[in-house]
Amino acid sequence: MSFKLSTVFSGKTRRTITSTNLLYQEKKLPYKILASKTGYIDESGANLVMLIQSTASTTKQYVIVTLGDSDYANRFVEPSKMARWAINKF
Repeated sequence: MSFKLSTVFSGKTRRTITSTNLLYQEKKLPYKILASKTGYIDESGANLVMLIQSTASTTKQYVIVTLGDSDYANRFVEPSKMARWAINKF
């Protein structure tokens, strides 16, 4: 499953970017995803890197990295748990 994000420059749509990070579709996350990169290679499995920021009044940012998730169908569950933990803990 993926979604499309259209970028607009000078009032014209230039390109469509397809993201496979399903967390972008979540409605009430306690964090905002500023950037992310998903990937998969046989040697490590599913990988995800995200730069997030709390939606609360803080400006703290966190980098979440997961490598080698063997459960491809649920590969965003642990990164979301890690992001929530970081925001609540620090």
